[in-house]
Amino acid sequence: MQGMTRWWLVLEQPEVELCLTDPGYDVDLVVSADLLAMTRLWMGELAFRDAQRAGAIALRGPPALARAFPGWLKLSVYAYGARDSRIGVRRAVAGGS
Repeated sequence: MQGMTRWWLVLEQPEVELCLTDPGYDVDLVVSADLLAMTRLWMGELAFRDAQRAGAIALRGPPALARAFPGWLKLSVYAYGARDSRIGVRRAVAGGS
């Protein structure tokens, strides 16, 4: 996947599929993000709102989908200090604080 800059998530509850090529569906929400920010979100080290404020992640699409998006992401089972499965619910801080 080195050098890849686009991925598609197909969300059909309860399944989520990551596609490396365009699956041919209309795009409902565009997420622009850097890989480090997405990784830190997934690991519970960065709150979604903080990533947006820093410009590391941006959403383009219907406001209702943009508001719902953070709830679609789940923390890694290895996320430091994770207490909830929603991204940004608890921000982990290095050093255990």
